[in-house]
Amino acid sequence: MYALFEKIDDTNIPNKKRVTVSRFRASSDTNPSRTSIHRPSPTNYGIKDSNSTLDYFYNDNETKIIGEHILFIYFDLQSSLNHDFIGPLRAINDYIQIYIDSVTCLDFLKSSNEIIFFISSTNDKQLIKEVHDCDAVEAIFILNSNLKLDKNRFPKSFGVYVHPEELLKSIRFAHEWFEQTQMNFFSFEHEKIFLWSQLWKEEFIKSTSSNVSSDKEKLVKTAEKYYRGNTKLLDSLDDFDCSYDRNDALQWCFSSPFPSRFLHHALSTRNTKSIDLCRFLIIDVSHVLKPSNDPKSNNQIFRGLKMTNELLEKLTTHTGKLICPKGFFSCTTSRVAALELARSPDYRPDLKPVLFKVYCDSSVPIGELSAKDMSTLIVFDVYTAFRVKWVSRGPVSIVDLEPADEDGRNLAREYRKKFKSSKIQSLLDQLLVFPKPPPRLPPIKRVPTPPKNQVSQILPKKVSPRVPDRDEIQAEKMAQRGHIDQAIAMYKNTNNPSPRVLNNIGQLYADKKGDYQAATRFYNQALRIQEEKGEDVTETLTQIAITHHNRQDYGKALYYHSQALKLRKNTNQIDQIAIANNLIGIANANWGQENLPEALIHAQEALKLNESVKYGNDLNLALNLAVLANIYHKAGYDVKALEFARRAMSILERYDKPDSLALASVLNNLAAIQVALGSISDAQINLNRALTICRKFLPEGHPKRVIMETNIKRMKEIIKYIKTVDNKNTKKS
Repeated sequence: MYALFEKIDDTNIPNKKRVTVSRFRASSDTNPSRTSIHRPSPTNYGIKDSNSTLDYFYNDNETKIIGEHILFIYFDLQSSLNHDFIGPLRAINDYIQIYIDSVTCLDFLKSSNEIIFFISSTNDKQLIKEVHDCDAVEAIFILNSNLKLDKNRFPKSFGVYVHPEELLKSIRFAHEWFEQTQMNFFSFEHEKIFLWSQLWKEEFIKSTSSNVSSDKEKLVKTAEKYYRGNTKLLDSLDDFDCSYDRNDALQWCFSSPFPSRFLHHALSTRNTKSIDLCRFLIIDVSHVLKPSNDPKSNNQIFRGLKMTNELLEKLTTHTGKLICPKGFFSCTTSRVAALELARSPDYRPDLKPVLFKVYCDSSVPIGELSAKDMSTLIVFDVYTAFRVKWVSRGPVSIVDLEPADEDGRNLAREYRKKFKSSKIQSLLDQLLVFPKPPPRLPPIKRVPTPPKNQVSQILPKKVSPRVPDRDEIQAEKMAQRGHIDQAIAMYKNTNNPSPRVLNNIGQLYADKKGDYQAATRFYNQALRIQEEKGEDVTETLTQIAITHHNRQDYGKALYYHSQALKLRKNTNQIDQIAIANNLIGIANANWGQENLPEALIHAQEALKLNESVKYGNDLNLALNLAVLANIYHKAGYDVKALEFARRAMSILERYDKPDSLALASVLNNLAAIQVALGSISDAQINLNRALTICRKFLPEGHPKRVIMETNIKRMKEIIKYIKTVDNKNTKKS
């Protein structure tokens, strides 16, 4: 169980308008306002109108230029809503068609070879069934408060949503997931497209110069037509047009919305017209790739993916042979980040998490970029060939790769020698498989729900407690005395640190030093050892979740708490307190994501469990009540929030230490509620008391202490603001 430190800001000032999201109904005497999506004002999108469909793409006389793998079909009988909703959708995926006639829409779906996301507000179940049966439809999203769909009958349905924000969030997640885990990510040595990529690279990229100025002008003009009306992409396009420098090609091609989306789609689909437009970009990226400065270095880098069992089996049988990514191949220096991507939650439980390990020596030209997770993104040259060295199957399968670019190009040279009399373009045309959508994922395999009296047979292995060695005992003593750095150093000196030792180090970094990045690193080491030995990982998963929450990465916190909860419920011995702790963690993560209805449901479920424990659970019960107070406060129900906060305070002051961090967190959050209710003097007393506790236990610079100190400063500003208003009112009167 852990507590949150609420920040005090302008929304806490009494009589100021409060902005909240995802409100829930607390009682019949309240009527909170509801939020809605901020929609752009209607603009001219350059739409091609007809009686039943509106198309969003650029179409010239020769070919349709498309920059996305996926087609969004938006069906809505109320055509007046089309313009309101199209902006947010285009920000996710620019390729959209809108239908206002069901017959025309179904005719297209049944004949299409696209990969389609179907989005609608319809409540016609028969129409949804017909859409679901179309092979081209990959996913279905419904915005309708009066419809319920059976997931077993409609496995392509991602959900039925009440609020547009929830719908857009789900579509964005599904789109990102699909783009990262396409099934046609690699081509294999025996395939024609592998040979095409190596021949194309050998004959063109290495031998063709580029006139950047004129080539950029052609690309910009084409993209302006294609992205017309899409403000986000056009802004990025303007930045590119004004500021592009070939020395910064990596940043432009891997960080900026344009040209990265257009470029990577062109390469992955082998669309020769689009590739020709992007030729100067490909050359510029290759120009900035350099071998490592350290000739003795041998780097190990990682890439996390999910794939079908069939594709994983194909990789296994391809051991010792060549594969080629369909474009640029990027990895990360962070094994943890790659593993988190491979293990990330998704809607496809039948997909296998896979970690690619690439052994890269100093002679291989690479590019380096800073990634969002503070690791380094490593980029290989376009269509670089790799050799599959080894595949290890397991809960997370490992695929070892090494760059083999020269071997791939040698195959292209040998092929070229066989057909000396043929023109290179003719050979490429013969080899080219014309762009098709990625193969559809196999049907979702639903796992039957076991009978209630049947317990899962997958149980963690019980591990005999290991006798702590001398360094570990000394480290524990140092930690108890408050000598944190010495304790960490002694833990690190232990021989073959056990998961318990690694978790202890992680907890010291998190709780005592506020270094959540270091804590995550040690927790993940413990998790890896436990997984390899088949040991119980639930507590480690919980600690990882708490650390991610403290880093404000609420998505990962939600994922790890959910994984721990699922494992706990599948064991014979049900620990109600541990389950309640994970439910509180899920509630806190939803609170952080401002999904307050879900937060309330899980916090209330946890409260039932905590109240059912008769003895020795006072701290957990108090913090559970405090979390409920936070949820009601964020939703705007401060009177109800105050009730829960006072209940939490009464328990802590009776049973817990008078100066515990748990008490400090509740005092802080009680103060935030009191500020909102106008009880400024009471809030000031509680904040000062909380800060005194934090200064006693937390070092200067600790994130939770910083929040407290900031809240004190903010309190002074609020008091000053109120006094100023009162003085003005006094003068007026």
